[in-house]
Amino acid sequence: TEAGADAAPIVERLGHWGVRWANRQIEPHESDGYVLMEDIRRNLNVEALRVEHCAIKIDLSNQGTFQSWWLVVSPLGVDLCDKDPGHEIDVYLDADLLALVDLWFGRRSLASLRRENALRVRGRQLFVRSMNAWLGRSPLAASR
Repeated sequence: TEAGADAAPIVERLGHWGVRWANRQIEPHESDGYVLMEDIRRNLNVEALRVEHCAIKIDLSNQGTFQSWWLVVSPLGVDLCDKDPGHEIDVYLDADLLALVDLWFGRRSLASLRRENALRVRGRQLFVRSMNAWLGRSPLAASR
């Protein structure tokens, strides 16, 4: 709506403020995989994938629980699914939820999380090698 569009800069500025001044670690019970995955879906760098179609499966672990998510890229955009959409998977990402949150907000690097085995990625080498480019970071990560 027009009212929502007018409020967008205010909400974005509050997000930057929160990321900059929230210096505590997120607790596992405060984490929500859906919110993270929806943010990743909205900000996925489709151009960096260099293909019209692909499927990314992301398995998140959090305090002994597991969630699976699928990002399906097509010319129509990026869909987020919490049930297997039946596509051939091009890249698999397994991560601890808080590790992916840290990567998304720029607190940790992909290389360090992979070295610590907190994040594992496999699949077509085109996607594995370019993960930093297509996954990117939250638009709020620059606030840190």
